[in-house]
Amino acid sequence: MGTVKRRSVIADVTQKQGRSGPLVLVAVKHNYLADGEIAIVETQNIVYRASTVPRPAPAVPPEAAKRVQEVLTPDPVLLFRYSAITFNGHRIHYDHPYACEIEGYPDLVVHGPLQATLLVNLAAKACGGIPAVFSYRGLAPCYSGKMLMLCQQGTPTKGTVWCETADGLRTMQGTYQT
Repeated sequence: MGTVKRRSVIADVTQKQGRSGPLVLVAVKHNYLADGEIAIVETQNIVYRASTVPRPAPAVPPEAAKRVQEVLTPDPVLLFRYSAITFNGHRIHYDHPYACEIEGYPDLVVHGPLQATLLVNLAAKACGGIPAVFSYRGLAPCYSGKMLMLCQQGTPTKGTVWCETADGLRTMQGTYQT
């Protein structure tokens, strides 16, 4: 494979009212080109909140058939490195005083795309290869220093993967299909 480029455009911007206050939803369409040909199309939906007090989503009851595949505790080093390799300069991921004192978070925020990366890798293990289709959605904030379980339920051809905290809070969920 030769050169890979990403071209991104803002596809949509919507203002909404959420439980935590005003929200702005931004849809960004990314085209990844390999040697000038589109190889991957990704639509990223980003939620920006105006409120400085995060409210966790309610815990999702664990399914009886879930399989915890991996356990990870995201730490500041991992978050800093992920910020660096993705060129994400948002300080909530690596500047603890800023995240807590200015933005009002209880700790550094684990990137949604980092959780999605972990989940697509888990889906690939379940499929025995890269899934043909993978979609994901953030459900609740995830913070540094908290144990995160990567769970999978399904078959080698399709299923669900998710990140879950030790207290049962689902932070990210995805589906895969071969």
